[in-house]
Amino acid sequence: RVPADALTVVGRGRSEVAGEPAARRDYTFEHRGHLFIGRELFVMRNNRLFVAHFHGLEENVPLFEGMIDSIVFPPGECEH
Repeated sequence: RVPADALTVVGRGRSEVAGEPAARRDYTFEHRGHLFIGRELFVMRNNRLFVAHFHGLEENVPLFEGMIDSIVFPPGECEH
């Protein structure tokens, strides 16, 4: 686990996940001599919070973005 004070926030902003507005936070941290990229996405859908996290090397960010692009929410309201 990386302590919160070891993270350097490099960006915050708005994004979109499956057509829903999302909040994004990007950060970096060093661990065992490597620079890692972190990204968190927060999206609300049907009164539920969904969170997607990425911690990895910069060259793998496109894999995470592809995963985010593949997210879909069922149409309609929640049945609970």
